[in-house]
Amino acid sequence: GIRQVAIDANFFVGYRRTSARPDEALLSIRLPFCGRREFQFGFKQARRREDDIAIVNAGMLVRFSDGDFDLVESATVCFGGVAPVTRVATGAAEALIGRRWSEGRRLVEAVAARLDAEFPLEANTPGGQAQYRKSLCTSFFIRFLHRVGAELAAAEGSHGKVGEVDDGSGAERLPLRPSWGSLLFERTPPGQLEKDPVGRPVPHASGTGQASGSAQFVDDLPPSLGEVFVYPVFSRHAAARLVSIDASAALALDPGVLGVLDRRDVPGNNEYGIDLSDDRIFADAEVRFHGETVAAVVATDRELARRASHLVRVEYADIRKPIVTISDAIREGSYFPEKLCRWLRRGGDVDSALAERAAHVVEGEVCIGGQEHFYMEPQSCLVVPRDGGEFEVLSSTQNLSSTQSIVAGALGLPRNRVVARIKRIGGGFGGKEYRSIGTAAVAAVAAYRFGRPARCVLDRADDMMTTGTRHPAMIRYKAGVNKEGLVVGLKADCYLNAGYSADISCSVCEYIILRMANCYNLGAVDIRCRLCRTNTPSNTAFRGFGAPQAMIGIETIMSRLASASGLTDRAIRELNFFRNGDVSIYGHAYEDVTLQRCWEECLALADYEARKVEVDRFNSSQSYRKRGLHITPLCYGIGFGRSFLQQAGAFVNVYLDGSVLITHGGVEMGQGLHTKLLQVAARVLDLPIERLYISETATDKVPNTVSSAASMTTDLNAPAVMSACQQIRDRLLPYMHSEPKAGWDSWVNAAYMDGVSLSAAGFYHGAGIHMDAATMQGRPYNYYTFGAACSEVEIDLLTGDHVTRRSDIVMDLGASLNPAVDIGQIEGAFGPGAYKIPGFGDIPEEFNVQLLRGSLCKFPRAVYSSKGVGEPPICLAASVFMAIRDAVAAARRQHQGEDSDSGGSGFRTPSAPFCPRTLCHGS
Repeated sequence: GIRQVAIDANFFVGYRRTSARPDEALLSIRLPFCGRREFQFGFKQARRREDDIAIVNAGMLVRFSDGDFDLVESATVCFGGVAPVTRVATGAAEALIGRRWSEGRRLVEAVAARLDAEFPLEANTPGGQAQYRKSLCTSFFIRFLHRVGAELAAAEGSHGKVGEVDDGSGAERLPLRPSWGSLLFERTPPGQLEKDPVGRPVPHASGTGQASGSAQFVDDLPPSLGEVFVYPVFSRHAAARLVSIDASAALALDPGVLGVLDRRDVPGNNEYGIDLSDDRIFADAEVRFHGETVAAVVATDRELARRASHLVRVEYADIRKPIVTISDAIREGSYFPEKLCRWLRRGGDVDSALAERAAHVVEGEVCIGGQEHFYMEPQSCLVVPRDGGEFEVLSSTQNLSSTQSIVAGALGLPRNRVVARIKRIGGGFGGKEYRSIGTAAVAAVAAYRFGRPARCVLDRADDMMTTGTRHPAMIRYKAGVNKEGLVVGLKADCYLNAGYSADISCSVCEYIILRMANCYNLGAVDIRCRLCRTNTPSNTAFRGFGAPQAMIGIETIMSRLASASGLTDRAIRELNFFRNGDVSIYGHAYEDVTLQRCWEECLALADYEARKVEVDRFNSSQSYRKRGLHITPLCYGIGFGRSFLQQAGAFVNVYLDGSVLITHGGVEMGQGLHTKLLQVAARVLDLPIERLYISETATDKVPNTVSSAASMTTDLNAPAVMSACQQIRDRLLPYMHSEPKAGWDSWVNAAYMDGVSLSAAGFYHGAGIHMDAATMQGRPYNYYTFGAACSEVEIDLLTGDHVTRRSDIVMDLGASLNPAVDIGQIEGAFGPGAYKIPGFGDIPEEFNVQLLRGSLCKFPRAVYSSKGVGEPPICLAASVFMAIRDAVAAARRQHQGEDSDSGGSGFRTPSAPFCPRTLCHGS
């Protein structure tokens, strides 16, 4: 038969379970219209606006008395996200009955007190953010209060006023408006030939394939004959001794389960690493984080391997409480060896400088959380055994040579038996520089043991669980300025959460110090960075490589110094900008500084001063919304910091039909590398770009490559490609001179007939880079990319939600090789935050990007006077963070002394429409 049930307090009986019986099917849902005396609204707060799981959501309904549209007759209040199931807040609803809607604040106090009793979320509640979620419950009721008030105001004969405030800003969430913007760059010089593509907005070489879905990635490759699928068995403890692995249940599941591998199956080295050999293919004596690879199931298909992996029983002993956070590590004294830490001191004693010359001193702590790599393609690898004991590794990695090296070491083979290659990867952002190697090694061991092609592709959840993030950081600082506003000294202790292994953390430690000054002269400096060892996945390279953490740190310090000294944010920054010839904290003089030009052009593009006045006017008129406007400068050094990493190779083949095939050591990961290298090769060979092609990157064609990272991939590989092309060109010059009108194809064939080689290997090494790790002095960078960004935000004081109303960016990229690609890099780097692929609602409502005009980089290491762009613009997103900070400050100034809460519970009982607790946790 058919039965009707109410979706009430008894409907949801468990997590993802309702009162519907197993043999019942849902036929329909009836949604009754509200009566004349009823008002119902729904609310949701998520990490992003489009199609996302709510942090908290709510549904509320109120029914007023028939002759008195201010007297509550009944109410229903429901919440999701504060319990395993949707909950009806019966106590909060009861608190409304018989009360008058115009009571406003007193009504909120009554509801908040009941919510506190009904939803006692603890700090360690699943999903976290307990205080924020509790605040959202009351905030949603405040919004409901105002929305209903607005409806009452529209009804005939109703005053509609809610408490002390009726400006309307509390009724609605922040609006989502269509986005628009402008892209400004210089045209190519008037005399440049039409077929010369350098400096032109040439379309991305594989853009059409990627947009249409026809571009192939590792897991798109069809199965090879006899291919097996490998899936890891992950540790379920973060700190324990590994006792035994029982694979019997997994092996009994299905004949297609071929075997279960562990550390005993590795024929060569189970350990690997960069600064320390503390990474392992399979865990050995103990597990060090939740998600460490303990074993791997080998099966004939993907799903079977995954199912079997859950049946492998692992026995643990001595299970210990894990060290998770930086605070945990500091308390327990859990650090990596001192040789991996860095310490920079310059300009004299900081304590003396602050004591003797500082008129204003600030102290504090900045904490920056981690960030997930949001690559579209997960960690993936296919290893194919070949005749003669060779192995072919197709890995989604930014670092082919290290992949080749560690796979060879794991198999006990020389590197000449292992070829690593890849056509393209679906994004990397640093997450595939070293953390991809473990996946490749597991697949390689399976291919070795079974003599069959082996594929390993991690699911997204397992990828995120095991591969680490950007390094969370804590910066404790003390800084001061003199009475004129000049910085006299900075003392900072930086702590990075490195995770369970060293990975590349030593370099991140170094770079966070080198980038701490950003654009400023800091006087005496004493900056130390330590690496915390924790029982979490190993944190690793990430776009910006320590710079975003340093940027947030120094910009926060500068704003605090501005407040302490009575200067504006703009003024204190301009006072302390370095100029040409000033010496950096690492002892190298700045050259060709275009910072001031970027800053001034950004101020003009953003109409900064006029909009600052408008923001102040808006803030004075709004109770539940505030705006912030902030401009942030950028100085970003381009370079690996070590001379041996400044090298690259390339190989160019010219065929008898005149077509050209180029191979180089860089990995195309969506950044447009292949496109730019085709452009520079076309210029050197004086050919249309359509006649050139780049197929893949492979260690048997170009050996000993460095990782594609640090915004250096074009700077390194383009000169190598140009060198090889120039060799070809030089060999063809006699034929060009003898028959100038014959054309390229004729010259190529004539050279072939004379036995002239039409292949060339190019090589590049950028000299002049050096750094003393002990003193942190030297020249770590080739040159600097400068920029500035001005962002305006609007925040919702009830939920902490924000929209970026406008962002204006000016960047000095020298003479851009490809403005379309470079501006795409700027836009793409500017937006993302945590692992949430940006949606339309995350784009600034107005987004203007301008490349600095008339800028030339004079360093010979820069390709055709271009500059690196991959990482620098991510740091300019600090302008959004600082604008939010300014908006919060505006709210607190307005309501200073009026904030209160209900005993620290998180359910706000505000004496004013604003409570900072929501905003602290929400923003």
